[in-house]
Amino acid sequence: LKQYFMTPKSKSKWLFMPFIILFISLNSYSQTIILNEDFSTGSGKTPPSGWNNVLNSGTAGQIWNFTDTTPAITDGDFNGNYAILDSDGYGNASSQNATLTSPTFDTSTFTSLELSFSNQFRFYATGESARIEVFNGSNWTTIDTYTTNTDYPTSAVRTYNILAATNGATNARVRFTYIGAWGYWWAIDNVKVEGTSSVAPTRIPITITADAKSKEFGDA
Repeated sequence: LKQYFMTPKSKSKWLFMPFIILFISLNSYSQTIILNEDFSTGSGKTPPSGWNNVLNSGTAGQIWNFTDTTPAITDGDFNGNYAILDSDGYGNASSQNATLTSPTFDTSTFTSLELSFSNQFRFYATGESARIEVFNGSNWTTIDTYTTNTDYPTSAVRTYNILAATNGATNARVRFTYIGAWGYWWAIDNVKVEGTSSVAPTRIPITITADAKSKEFGDA
C-alpha cells in the first residue's frame, strides 16, 4: 500500500488584519413649535412683540384688539386675552379691512408643518370675510377664507397643513385679515405653528480594527 504525504514546499504566512469602517448617518427628528402666541402680552390695539396690526382701508383706528371682551369667548381653548376684530362693536357707519401678521419663523428644516388656532367667526352679511394666508418668503398664499358662520356659536380649534405653502422659507409668516362693514366679529387665540424638524444627516465614520494575527501552514 502506497501512502501519499503532502509537504508544503514553503511555509506561507497569512496575515489577518481585519478592520471595519462603518458610516452611520444620524438624523435628528423632533416635534418643534416655532410660533406660539396666546396674545397675553397684547394690550388694547397694541399686539405682542413682533406682530403687526395694520389697517389696510376703512375707518381709521378700527383694527384688531387684544383686550376687548365684549363678545366674551371662553370655549374652544379661548382663555384670557385673545385677538378680535369686533365690527359690531365698532358700530354703524363704519368699515374695516385690517390685517394681523405674525413675526417671521424658519421652516427650512421641516418635513411636516401645521398651523393651528382657536377660532370664532360670526358672519352677518355679504361682503364680510375672514382670510388666513401664509408667506413663503416671496408670495402670500391663501389657506382658507370664511364667508359664513365658522365655529360660531361654539368656537373650535382649526388646523391647516402649511408645509407646501411655506416652501421651506427661512422668513415665513402667517396673517389674518378681516373685512366687514358693521358686521359681527372674528376672534382668534393660541396661534401655533409646529411640525417635525429633520436636521441634515451627518455621516460619522467608525473604524474597528482587530489585533493582527499571523499563522503558518503546518503550525499546530
